[in-house]
Amino acid sequence: RKNGLYTVQLRVKPKDGPEEVVQQTVYIGSYVNALCDSVIAAPYRRSEVFFPAGALASSGLFTLSALQLDDVALEQPLDIQNIGPIVEILPHQSGFPDGKKPTLTYKYTPSDVDELSRQGIDLSQANICYLGDDGGLHLLSSTHGRNDDGVYQITAPLSHFSRFALLGGA
Repeated sequence: RKNGLYTVQLRVKPKDGPEEVVQQTVYIGSYVNALCDSVIAAPYRRSEVFFPAGALASSGLFTLSALQLDDVALEQPLDIQNIGPIVEILPHQSGFPDGKKPTLTYKYTPSDVDELSRQGIDLSQANICYLGDDGGLHLLSSTHGRNDDGVYQITAPLSHFSRFALLGGA
């Protein structure tokens, strides 16, 4: 899980000449302009973060990464089911202006909703939770609805960036 500016070393072999090591600067993350609305998405677009204009003090690179349950230290094992990926937003930061908080959204197509329903999972009972550094779970105020394409969405405003999960029955 990386975010920001990195320098990598590459070993290259020109057609005519000896092998050499060169350095290359790489940027990891999605650029978010603080002056306009922006969205970043996790792989497979199951989750995304919306940044309203003015939410950030300055523009920069942000990453939304999917994690495995094994990557997260919890106070005690979950007795409720996580639905979809646990995500981490980097870099960690907080202090967004009132009325301009970024939001985290989990998205499920109608076929996803049907499949989860067959497994006994009711998305209307799911909520987004913050996974604290202390291993505790902290419930966020989640809203549920469908977009114009019929995609089921669960959204919560964020007071900070860290690790989050969608939990059934939370």
